[in-house]
Amino acid sequence: MGGIITIPYNSVSFDTFATVFNNCKSEEDVETDCFVYVCEGKSPQWLEAKVKQCQSVDRYKDSEWLYSTPEDDDEGNATPVPVIIQQRKAQLEQLRQQTGYYNAPPESTEAKCPRTHSPDQ
Repeated sequence: MGGIITIPYNSVSFDTFATVFNNCKSEEDVETDCFVYVCEGKSPQWLEAKVKQCQSVDRYKDSEWLYSTPEDDDEGNATPVPVIIQQRKAQLEQLRQQTGYYNAPPESTEAKCPRTHSPDQ
């Protein structure tokens, strides 16, 4: 595993980080699993709009964009602060296939990880 890098959201530097994500590797030459942008004070509506915007940017096409907010904490499966998550689309798809994500009832996947949203949900 390549690890998770947490980055405070900043509108000035966001595009730079999002663009270099595909080239980010550890010292051992292992690809970073994801960037988590901490978006203190941002609303669920803002997060959803930002994720939709990122999904429409061609240079981010190899990334999967999700968001999570404390408001999702009905079962303890939310992030404690609002975040946007950038993951490798191909890697995430492969993991979803391997774990039976698409065949599992929603409650079985939610219990194992923070609740995240794709604007298409």
